[in-house]
Amino acid sequence: MRRSLAILVAAFVAASCGLPPMISDTGYVGTWRGGNDRVVSLVAIARAADGYRVRVDLRTDDASWVTACAWDGTCEHRVKGVPTYRYRVRSWVEPETHRLRVEFDGHGVADPGTTDHYVDEFVVQPGGMRLECSTILRNGTTYPDNARPKRTFAKVANGVAASSAELRAP
Repeated sequence: MRRSLAILVAAFVAASCGLPPMISDTGYVGTWRGGNDRVVSLVAIARAADGYRVRVDLRTDDASWVTACAWDGTCEHRVKGVPTYRYRVRSWVEPETHRLRVEFDGHGVADPGTTDHYVDEFVVQPGGMRLECSTILRNGTTYPDNARPKRTFAKVANGVAASSAELRAP
């Protein structure tokens, strides 16, 4: 009996080695992809002792616009290779709604007086394979629920990559 079970387990493991990793509902944690044929956005969300860490990677197909973030909450936006904005990213779970909020606080590189500040709200959709992101505040303008700019991301992995470059790998 044990030998039959061992053979069955070995056959299952051998058969599954060539399969892509299974994607499941892990809540916010994982890697998410959104965009279109010209712009790709990848969002990696990892659990942290105080909540979550969020890292964003956005780039156009010709790499003329690139935003890359690190796990420490620093981001840089470049246009045609030239840094234009630097951001600090902070995330928290809103106590009333239990939704993940992410704040981007940016300052211009050439003109530090130029600012870009916004707060996005992330909601995992039923089934855990889609993440909806809506902007609730942008540069002093608050958007009501029915008028918020929205983006949708599809889950591409349960885990998160170690670096932004790994997020871009197929």
